[in-house]
Amino acid sequence: MMINKKTKLLSLLVGAAAILTILATTSSTTYADKSSGSNGLEKADENVHTHTPGGFGGHQDIKFHTGTCQGGHSTSDLDSIGGCSILPKPGR
Repeated sequence: MMINKKTKLLSLLVGAAAILTILATTSSTTYADKSSGSNGLEKADENVHTHTPGGFGGHQDIKFHTGTCQGGHSTSDLDSIGGCSILPKPGR
């Protein structure tokens, strides 16, 4: 059974449109996750303050911020007292 040229072209166009739609949807989801990442970090910081021994400024809080600063991230609470530069060097 032969498929004519117009049918092949239409099939290719539909396939290309489907691929572009999938890529566009996936990309926007990735960007949405990144933009909400700082909100998640702020929430995690609050949980460390509230639910770990020592709370704000405690041993676990310092470890949390040391790790996030190694990844190039900070939180509003840490920034309000001097940012990543006030933390001890990792491993100390």
